[in-house]
Amino acid sequence: MRNLYLKTILGLLFAIFFIFGCASSQKGGVRSIKPGMDKSDVLDILGDPKLSSREHGLDRWTYSIDGPTGEELTYIFFEKDKVSYIGPATEKKTTDDKNGESQFKPLKEN
Repeated sequence: MRNLYLKTILGLLFAIFFIFGCASSQKGGVRSIKPGMDKSDVLDILGDPKLSSREHGLDRWTYSIDGPTGEELTYIFFEKDKVSYIGPATEKKTTDDKNGESQFKPLKEN
């Protein structure tokens, strides 16, 4: 009986450490993503995105990461299969038609 109790406690502790370890390593992984990285590099570090879409001619991958205030969504934009922007999902990538430079503008709330 005592042996079963110890195994249950150890199993629960292992599960807790595993869950928190994965969440913090993914958050740390986002910090290691840099502009110019290939899509394959991002997949190796973060795994598959929660969502992927195409916006303004750019590929956008959305990752869901557990943060101190709950779930945080992070966008990673790719231009020609290279990371061009990493940031919170409160912004989106647009291109300034006047000079072709990339700019980031807050999403409009409906």
